[in-house]
Formats: sequence, C-alpha cells, structure tokens
Amino acid sequence: MEEFYKNKKILVTGGTGFLGSILVEKLLRSFPDISKLYLLARKKGTMNLTERSKKYFKDPLFERMIYLNPNYYKKVIWIEGDLTKPCLNLSNDDMAVIKTVDIVIHLGASINMQNPLHEMIKNNLLGTAELLKICLDNKNIKCFMYVSSAFSNARKSCFRIEEKIYESVVKPETLLDIYNALTNDELNEIENTLMQDWPNSYTFSKNVTECHCDAFKDQMSIGIFRPGNITSSFSEPYPFWVKSKAGLVGAIMLVGSNTLPSYYIKNTTMTHAVPVDMTANALIACTYDIVKNKSKDTKIYNYTSNNNPITYREVCTHTTKNEQSSLITNNYYWNAIKNFIFMYIPFLFMDIFRFFTRQKTKYLRIYEKINQFVNAISYFSNKPLIVDNDNLENIWDSLSQHDKDLVPFNLRVIDWKDYFYNLPYGIEQYLGIKMKF
Repeated sequence: MEEFYKNKKILVTGGTGFLGSILVEKLLRSFPDISKLYLLARKKGTMNLTERSKKYFKDPLFERMIYLNPNYYKKVIWIEGDLTKPCLNLSNDDMAVIKTVDIVIHLGASINMQNPLHEMIKNNLLGTAELLKICLDNKNIKCFMYVSSAFSNARKSCFRIEEKIYESVVKPETLLDIYNALTNDELNEIENTLMQDWPNSYTFSKNVTECHCDAFKDQMSIGIFRPGNITSSFSEPYPFWVKSKAGLVGAIMLVGSNTLPSYYIKNTTMTHAVPVDMTANALIACTYDIVKNKSKDTKIYNYTSNNNPITYREVCTHTTKNEQSSLITNNYYWNAIKNFIFMYIPFLFMDIFRFFTRQKTKYLRIYEKINQFVNAISYFSNKPLIVDNDNLENIWDSLSQHDKDLVPFNLRVIDWKDYFYNLPYGIEQYLGIKMKF
C-alpha cells in the first residue's frame, strides 16, 4: 500500500474537521512519499491560509508526525475555496491544480442535524456537485472518494443498511434546480414533504449526495465511504484523542459532566461506534481498493462495529463506571419528567436571578441547545439498525500483514469496556471538559 500512495497527488476537503485532521496526520506520518497533499479550506476570519496552516499544525495531534516527518510542510499545499459557492470560489490557478490530482477524498460537509434543508443542500450537495464537475476535466483522477455516513439511509421505514446506493425521493439535479429557484423560506415550507421518511436534513442530504456521486461512475472511479458513530482515537497517534463534540462523544460529555440529568435509550440499540483513527485507516484502505480493482460501478463501504457490537446502554454504563446509573432510563416519560425537574427548572431560576441582577440571561438558551442536540441523537440511540459491512471485512482479509499493521482498522480487537471506561479522560485532556465520575 505504501508503494501505491508513493508520488500520488491527493486532494482532501474537510481536512480541518475531526476525521479530516486525523486523516491528514496519518497520510503525512505513514505515507511520507506522497507527492503533494492539497487541503481545500475556507478563509477563516482575518487569517490567511499561511497563518491558518501554522495554527493547524500546532495541534498536539501532529507532534508525532512532525517528529517522524519534519519536512512534511513541503508536501502540504493549502487551497482557498468554499464548498457553498459556484466553482468552489476557486482561482483559475487552483482550479487547474485540482484538475491534476490523482485522488480526491471529499470529507467536507455540515454535520449539524438541526440545520434546515436549504443549509444542508448548500453545504453538502452543492459543494459535492461543483467538485465533481471540476474533476470531470481531470484526466489523471484515479478515485473520487465521497465520505458519507452509515446513517445516510436511516429512514424511519428502514431497519437495515446494505452496501448499495439507495434511490433518493427526488433526483439530485431536480433538488439543485429547486434550491436555485426557491427562496429559503419556500424551501422550508416543502421540507417536511420531501423528508417525511427521514429523521433530519443531514441524513436526507447525504442520501441525495450519494445518488449524485453515483451518476458520475461512467466518467471516473467513484467510492462512497460510510462510517458509523465516530468516537475518540483508539491508538493513533495517541489514545483517546478527540476534537469533535458531535454524536456519541457529545452524549458522553453531557452525561459525564452531569449537565444532563437523564438520558433515554433503548437497552438493545447498537451504537455502531468506530474510533476516528481506525476510521481514517479504513478510508485509506478503501481508496486503495477502488484504484486497485478499477471497478466500473460505485463501490460502497459501510464501516461499523457490527462484528464487535456495543449498545448505547453499555457505553453509558462503561463511561459512568456505574452499571446501575440513574442517569439512564428506557422510560420516555420518566426521562422527560427528570429533565424538566432537574435541568429546566434550575436553568429557569438561574435566568430569573440573572434578570433581576441585570445580567444577560443565558441558561434557557443553553437548555434549548442541549434539548435540540439530544432530540437529534435520540432517534439513533433508539432505532434498531443493522448495517452490513462485508466490503471492508473483505478488504481486511485480503491485506498483507504489513498493510494490516500500517492501517489497522479491525474493530474486533477493541475491548469496548476498557475503551469507553477511559474515553472521558480523553475528553478532559483534549476538550478541556471536566468529567464528574
């Protein structure tokens, strides 16, 4: 696999995110002979890309990589672009550069499940469509890997996710036409009609974007990588490194900091948890597989812990170190009562106190944000869902021992009890949030 990545030009979007950061670190540390690593990123505030690059690589995540590959900066080139703009808002020179890369790994997306549909179309579908159009003029491209989600088809009527493309309720091109023709308010009015079988705009947008990628399979090799619930690192470059507060990690933070007095989950619902470093390794292996096999059809790779499952309840009991934790309930109404009494009412009185002492109120706004987050993730923590993952299992079985050591992603080796018992310490160390157990 090292020989395969040697002298390759790779474009990564979303490289500043949780999975993107660990992917960049892994590529620069374990594949130092890549030719160039292009990172597409938006301008942030008044920082130019040179300043942003310096800040980015000061993260403790990159310390080991910099020690092993001190000349990494010669490989990295930042490209200023915006996935929400036509032609990604690229300069002509940057556009020409993208047309020369060998591999595109497209992680850039919004994962905010509370966003309205028009935001998700702009952030997830539009950017992917623009990037694909640019790549059509690239005669060197060997793989376009779109990073989706294992929950992209987690519709209310679906209980098993297979490794295949699921037809969207509206064609991607039609949805883009609707987006361009209607105002945001008009789109919001038809949102419920379009998404009636989907729990949120995030899963809906991922499903439509997958279908759009599939439409390009005759022009280039397309892969779709669907990771499960991404959590802290397992071992690389350091155990329990974490950057994101989304998904399962966010739920653990709320429970572990005693912010959330009660968490409603069904006892048997699987988390489909995947550590972020193993996820990056699996993504690298899938990209290699696409190019090696030169598949004419879009290849789907679901990456979840099916073969070493763990439930949401087990996660909570391991992280709280309490098998009989009173924080966890499978009674919906008792959960609502506890959160009202032990969170809403105290927050209300704290805001009343702040109001009468002429301070700006804030606690009910915090409560609303927490409530929105919990409502978004509760769909997944209470929905029985089987996710097939045969394609990645087959890749693992086909790898040499050297490659297995290079990109370990076999989830069967994880002792989930030990992993989730120690995960809160990673949250404390890397996110600075005090856990109270």
